[in-house]
Amino acid sequence: CVYASLGIIAIFLFQTTWFVALLTIDEYRVESRRDGLCCCVVHSIKSEKIKLCPDQSKLFKVLAETITKGPVKCLVAAFTVLLLIIGAFGLKQLKMEFRPEWLMDPGAEVTKWYFAHKEYFPSDGEGGVLYLKTVNYSENFLKLDALITELENEENLIKSVDSWHREFKKFVEESEKVDWKNISEDRFQTKLTQFLYSPRGAKYKTQFKFSSKLECGRMAPVVLVSSINYQHMVFESASDWVPAMDRVNELVEKANITSMNTTSGAEGIFPVAVRYSNWE
Repeated sequence: CVYASLGIIAIFLFQTTWFVALLTIDEYRVESRRDGLCCCVVHSIKSEKIKLCPDQSKLFKVLAETITKGPVKCLVAAFTVLLLIIGAFGLKQLKMEFRPEWLMDPGAEVTKWYFAHKEYFPSDGEGGVLYLKTVNYSENFLKLDALITELENEENLIKSVDSWHREFKKFVEESEKVDWKNISEDRFQTKLTQFLYSPRGAKYKTQFKFSSKLECGRMAPVVLVSSINYQHMVFESASDWVPAMDRVNELVEKANITSMNTTSGAEGIFPVAVRYSNWE
């Protein structure tokens, strides 16, 4: 669509500028009897003009005299400006929309299954995952806490956030008072092992990838990757889901969670969703 619109604009500009100018120059060439292929060659025999019938000649004469008058020129210019305004208004009303089902064969069985599944088992909202790379969790704990709070506050975009971080925080604070700003990495890793082997945290064990095997009663190994699940609200069009995706990316970037392997906050955490590739 973008390439098509640029092509139409280019054609319009060429028609209103170069085309008219070149057509005028070509008429001068014809009147001076110059050759169409090599303008340096001048023909001695003048080509015969096309003879029009009297009615046609009179009609074109009246038309030529009319369109060269000042009021008519102003009317044409005003009409052109009006069309430009209408076109600009229509361009503003255009909406970006893309649905994968538009590319499916209407007669295929999989297409029928897709629409039947969509009708009888509607989606509850697109799911997404926040992936954290090898980060220093003790240093970035409060940043991660702020990010999850920001996501939960986006009630029009985010339906729910299932975070191991919140449950871990509650688990630790139930047994002792913790200064999360100054907690050491070793203490964090020890508490993480206790949490993941507890009834509350056992379900989150699959959301962690450690550098070695996690063993009960020992400090947790280095966390290579962890994840936090979230779910968007149900969106009907691109005008809803694109701003939602952009907002999630904005909040993640704003969190500035740094990785242990880089000083760039954008490298520490990133969101992933199946539909994001279609929404971009």
